[in-house]
Amino acid sequence: MPDDGEPEKTVKLAGYVGAAQAVYQFDDGAAGYVEAPPGASDMTEAVEVRGDSMLPLYETGTLLYYSKQLPPDMMIGRRAVVRLADERVLIKTVRRGSQAGLYTLVSLNAPDIEDVALLWAAPIDWIKPR
Repeated sequence: MPDDGEPEKTVKLAGYVGAAQAVYQFDDGAAGYVEAPPGASDMTEAVEVRGDSMLPLYETGTLLYYSKQLPPDMMIGRRAVVRLADERVLIKTVRRGSQAGLYTLVSLNAPDIEDVALLWAAPIDWIKPR
């Protein structure tokens, strides 16, 4: 069978992740698929960065891959893909908020987002610049 240029393995593109503006995750199946990173599992998904609050680390178009969604307390002090209670999905460093159940989300070059509730935080498994 001839090589048609398609990647051998793909993972779900779950949507766009905000690095500044409010970005909402796609509904199931709406975003399509992207090439899988090395070591991807059946649980691996990707999100595409939009915005500039995490420059120069992640620019618009960068793909971030993750395989597990953890309780936010497990990601304190770590950079993660996070889903807020209002359904926004962002890439930020997670810090403790002013009270239990709230978190402060830290950017590289934008103001912190303070005292927000998170549904989950996902460690980044793989990064693919675009």
